[in-house]
Amino acid sequence: MRGTAAGIAAFGAVMALAPQAHAGIDEIHVGVMAHNICVLDCKNADKEDGPNVEFQVSFDSPGF
Repeated sequence: MRGTAAGIAAFGAVMALAPQAHAGIDEIHVGVMAHNICVLDCKNADKEDGPNVEFQVSFDSPGF
């Protein structure tokens, strides 16, 4: 138990002293689409309800 507590304390100290990451956000995309609609063949249409929602975030290149 003492070793675990010491390990957790050491990990916390390392994380507290670590430099902060500065990643800039390049693009943000949000998409909403009607789900399961009838286009050509309506046998499978309207079996699921609700929209499809997608969120995408692209960050700047780190520039190694």
